[in-house]
Amino acid sequence: MIGRDEQKSEVIAALLDKWPARIAILGAGGMGKTTLALSVLHEQTVADRYPSRYFVSCEGTPSVPSLVGEIANALRIPLANRDAHLLDTILSSFPANSILCLDNFETLWDNEPMRVELEGFLSNLQLPHLGLMITIR
Repeated sequence: MIGRDEQKSEVIAALLDKWPARIAILGAGGMGKTTLALSVLHEQTVADRYPSRYFVSCEGTPSVPSLVGEIANALRIPLANRDAHLLDTILSSFPANSILCLDNFETLWDNEPMRVELEGFLSNLQLPHLGLMITIR
């Protein structure tokens, strides 16, 4: 990654400074938000703090239930365990010291009628052992 060292250092510092971290990477399309997020997640100091790192693309994810399914995929929750209590299964499946990156979050956020449901879902992710990073336009 070229020319983003300052931004990368700022995101890493924010991830390491507060526990659990809540980070939003904002910018116009094509500015390298995804690249920055992935670079940060692969940084050794971040990997040491968050040994379990999950990256979920929200691009092409039209609803909260589909996002829940994508997170279940990232956590490798077997199809047999995906029932009416999937959200509870997801929340209990994040190991200690985990971080979840939701990339292209604007795909969901820009759908105003769904925003209340999305906010409710995000509030469920406020676990004491789960960091959260989103990229959004």
